[in-house]
Amino acid sequence: MRLAAPLLADCFLLIYGDSYLPIDYREVLHSLTSTAVTGVLVVYDNSLGDTSVRNNVAVDEHGCVIRYDKDSQVQAGLHYVDAGVLAFRRSVVDLVPAGRVVSLEKEVFPYLIARRDLRAHITGQRFYDIGTPERLKTIEDFLTHDHHTDAIPG
Repeated sequence: MRLAAPLLADCFLLIYGDSYLPIDYREVLHSLTSTAVTGVLVVYDNSLGDTSVRNNVAVDEHGCVIRYDKDSQVQAGLHYVDAGVLAFRRSVVDLVPAGRVVSLEKEVFPYLIARRDLRAHITGQRFYDIGTPERLKTIEDFLTHDHHTDAIPG
């Protein structure tokens, strides 16, 4: 992201390459531009537990992300899953140290969370993680069935 900084708009989307989320991404950008926060994390309300991905995000009553934890066995308070879509202001690049590989989740998110500078954009639209062969099969099945309103024709 640091290397791409000169090419980034003042507000931009960052989409993980191992997931699929069929939503209107303009709404995510609007969630960012209508506030003064540095970042917006799209989170899926995983109350059905239908993604096979563990909950990893807690959100407060104001919509701020207050905890991001993919590693802990303690799931208390984690009701959402990072859906792999973020909106950032270009200033987030200043939080990325130069000259080394950085994990946004482990190095940038904690800083933004501590400052209450990372908001959640909650979606009820199921996302598809394709990080395992089983999950890849699930998205392949989803995309080839025409009974889904947002399916890609096969």
